[in-house]
Amino acid sequence: MKPIGILIACVVIVLVAVPLMFLARGDLNDFQNPMLNAARDGDIAEIERLLANGSAPNNADAYHNTPLSIAAQFGQTEAAKLLLNHGASINGMSGQITPLQCAIYSGHHDTATYLLAENADPNVTDDYGMSSLSIAAHKGDSKMVEALLNAGANIEHADNDGWRPLHSALRATAISDADRLATVKVLLEYGADPNASNLGERERDGGHDSHVGYRTTNPNVGNTPVAIARSNGFDEIVTELIANGGS
Repeated sequence: MKPIGILIACVVIVLVAVPLMFLARGDLNDFQNPMLNAARDGDIAEIERLLANGSAPNNADAYHNTPLSIAAQFGQTEAAKLLLNHGASINGMSGQITPLQCAIYSGHHDTATYLLAENADPNVTDDYGMSSLSIAAHKGDSKMVEALLNAGANIEHADNDGWRPLHSALRATAISDADRLATVKVLLEYGADPNASNLGERERDGGHDSHVGYRTTNPNVGNTPVAIARSNGFDEIVTELIANGGS
């Protein structure tokens, strides 16, 4: 018998107790939806059979998982291609996030790169206002950050708490110092504002931090990237920010 309740497919690693942002929901061993199971497994023959028999490429289950988002989350690029060729919505939301965001969260560069090549919009945001660029920066994924910027991602997009991608890279709790530095360097190279502050946004929403992977009580409210980096002991990043006009 399968366990009752919602299973979480993939979560951003957190070091503190904050609300979890999840990807696919439901029993991942059996979505109760043949198309989702086939997308998860990359079963091209089964997807083709289901499409030929009238299954809709955008048909979501009770948890709002879509076939394309599941294919993206599990890195099934060929399945994603097939679904898109049959009319799947490339920017369609799966619960909280898009297929591109699913691929980025799960670290599937090939699938994310393919979706960008097919004109996935890097500026669609999730329920927390996080764009694909903020997600990649939060993960310390400098290569994906650069790919998104080259695809037209807004480098100064602020999420619901006022944090921009540069802030996301500085405030993430589960990335290495090397990945953080590499991500910051890419963002600065592409023109990220080293003096951006989120003070106005956080005053408006009462100063509540809703994101996964960030501290629930953050002393850096309204601070600039330099102040955040300095308070966290990121000395090399402080030097990099100041060299690029930060203060």
